[in-house]
Amino acid sequence: MRRFSVLALMGLAVGMCGMNCLPLFTPAEPRVAALRGFSSAEEMRQFLVEQADARMNADSWSGGWWRGGWLFMGAPTAAPDAGNAEDSGGGQPYSTTNIQEEGVDESDVVKNDGQYIYWLREDQIHILKAQPPEELAEIAQVPLGSYGDSLFLRDGRLIALSRQWGGWYWGPADVRTTTAENMVGGLWNDGSQVTVTVIDVSDPSAPTVEATVDFEGELASSRMIGNRLHLVVTSMPRLPDDPTPATLGGMTLEQWLPAYKVTDGDGDSRSGNIVGWADSYRPETGDGYAITTVVTLNVDNPTGEFASTAITANAGTIYASPDALYVADTAYDWNALISRTDTMVHKLAFTETGTRYVASGLVPGRPLGQYSLGEYQDHLRIATTLDEWSMQSGSSLSNAVYVLGENGTNLEVVGKVENMAPGEEIYAVRFVGPRGFVVTFERVDPLFVLDLSDATNPRVTGELKIPGYSDHIQMMDENHLLTIGKYADPNEGFSWAWVQGVQLSVFDVSDPADPQQKYVKIVGGRGTNSEANYNPKAFNYFPARGVVAFPIELYSDGTTGPEIGEHEFTGLMVYRVGPDTDFQEVGRLPTVDLNSVGSNCYWGYWGATRGIFIGDTVYAVSDLGAKAADLGDMSTILGEVFFDDESSWQGCWDDDLPILPEASGGLR
Repeated sequence: MRRFSVLALMGLAVGMCGMNCLPLFTPAEPRVAALRGFSSAEEMRQFLVEQADARMNADSWSGGWWRGGWLFMGAPTAAPDAGNAEDSGGGQPYSTTNIQEEGVDESDVVKNDGQYIYWLREDQIHILKAQPPEELAEIAQVPLGSYGDSLFLRDGRLIALSRQWGGWYWGPADVRTTTAENMVGGLWNDGSQVTVTVIDVSDPSAPTVEATVDFEGELASSRMIGNRLHLVVTSMPRLPDDPTPATLGGMTLEQWLPAYKVTDGDGDSRSGNIVGWADSYRPETGDGYAITTVVTLNVDNPTGEFASTAITANAGTIYASPDALYVADTAYDWNALISRTDTMVHKLAFTETGTRYVASGLVPGRPLGQYSLGEYQDHLRIATTLDEWSMQSGSSLSNAVYVLGENGTNLEVVGKVENMAPGEEIYAVRFVGPRGFVVTFERVDPLFVLDLSDATNPRVTGELKIPGYSDHIQMMDENHLLTIGKYADPNEGFSWAWVQGVQLSVFDVSDPADPQQKYVKIVGGRGTNSEANYNPKAFNYFPARGVVAFPIELYSDGTTGPEIGEHEFTGLMVYRVGPDTDFQEVGRLPTVDLNSVGSNCYWGYWGATRGIFIGDTVYAVSDLGAKAADLGDMSTILGEVFFDDESSWQGCWDDDLPILPEASGGLR
């Protein structure tokens, strides 16, 4: 009967609109997981012309299938978690950026070296003297001239990544000055540009710009290993107005390829294309005319030559191990009969100077983000959520972990665990050595423990169900996990749960068959949020002092269901915690004075907040300034600095407005 209904629907549609409707019911052509190089410049040029022409003519349809996906989805946004501490020049341990893989640095809005703090705020870098905390002060500023994204810090060099959009009216008024003619690549620029500014901060009070490097395109992600900065930049060439096959065919390869410009400290510059045809690859299944380039710069010689590898495809999730960088491209395919999602993964191995294409693979479903991928003993593990629909069987939702191994230029699935938590979706993932941890959620939070020691036979060894869910999983030691997420009222009898306050947990996974929630702390009530719920870099666990810091918008607890409490606090919270230490609040550092602002204000416009530890001192840094306090008594402010420019703003209203409940997946 169901099959008859589908055939009847097809006949009705064709009868109503003719043969033009047939593509809506055409079976999908599966993507082929492979890349191949070009044999000449002309072959690459012709390929890009054909891809652009196909997109123009297809009007977003191809063979009855729509291939969705965002061009610039960087993702937002570590066994190294438990060791994110270094030693300052004064002999004190200090915290560093929360990263995924040891030895693979990631950028953030703040960096510190145990003596000085570098904070990126819009188009300005603020340099603070942090030690001693009683002398906390701003000692220098570095204007970037474009909107700041994030920072790296290495051996007395500060590397700032920033963006600008030619002809696009985004960002503060004093940043919106760039025109297309001034962008690298000129009028053929797609309207976006990434700038790398290398700054000598060997004397932090007198920073000096050594070089700037401009790249046409949008920043998808970045990593730094040693002195090598790896940027993932995606560009889409600007096409002629009202493009036709003739005008597209008249474009030269140089106009299709993204451009760069290197400028040294004296103002001398050189320019050209970021990549050439010989270092470019195309998917067997055409994926449009976007170009994703992995650019590698030596930050010790920023005006020198750089290496590039390009793929004519979009960039989605980016993951990097010490040995390789993976570009994941998720496609959302649907027609009138069926919808599905799959993810293609391309592996680029790190070389002495850059990257080298190795292999490609394809898995069903979509990853949550970079933590959904992890490499171990030359195998890639990837966790995905599979959401599919067909007219015959309806919708389905499940989760899986796939293990991929190299076979020539193929990343083949050598092992898999499928059908995990049907009806739920992934909220957090962590791969550590031969183990994996996956959190899914609908009304309660199942934590799955996986044994991945045999790549060909991965298996779930244990499962724990608790109220709420985890957004981020951090390793405390070999047998303990530290997580941050949300508590949720299970709401028995319904298919969804009411989200409440922020939930901190310590899990004991020493017995992989029987994981246990050892400690738990619920912070605030419904309405309470932390940037660390969606950005792990805002979550700072400092094992040297057994403390964790995170920013928070705190609302009172004691509410139930959809009720939202009163706003109580905006700033940084610090808790003492360890594998054998239950959560104990150490103190709070406010970043917003509730006595100086109105009660009816939207608190999300104050920008990022980070907690930094240097010895026994904790610092709260935000777009408004910085505060320092001793972990022994956080009620006493040791030092404080306010930034002069006040472009951060708050939204306020005259009367109370209703706040709509969250409605994502199984949440309300």
